[in-house]
Amino acid sequence: MVAVGFGVCDLCGIGMADRMAFSISLTKHFYMKANMGNADRVIRVILAIVFAVLYFTGTVSGTWGTVLVVLGGIFLATSVIGFCPLYTLVGVNTCRK
Repeated sequence: MVAVGFGVCDLCGIGMADRMAFSISLTKHFYMKANMGNADRVIRVILAIVFAVLYFTGTVSGTWGTVLVVLGGIFLATSVIGFCPLYTLVGVNTCRK
């Protein structure tokens, strides 16, 4: 919550002007640029579908099934977003832009 009279954030103690600059700085440095190309995204969606089919048909169950479902969810999410945090750490970019 913000104290209206003082213009200071009650949670962090940063003045409102400083907070705005800090927010802009975070947005600038942590902006997620697309780093996955179309082929990479399609492959991940296909793998996510295969993992889901393996799990829901009972072919893979237990711990391995759970691992596959979680991994498939991550693949699907990164495909939709077009950004892979692991690619950023490794320095890979398959996007043509």
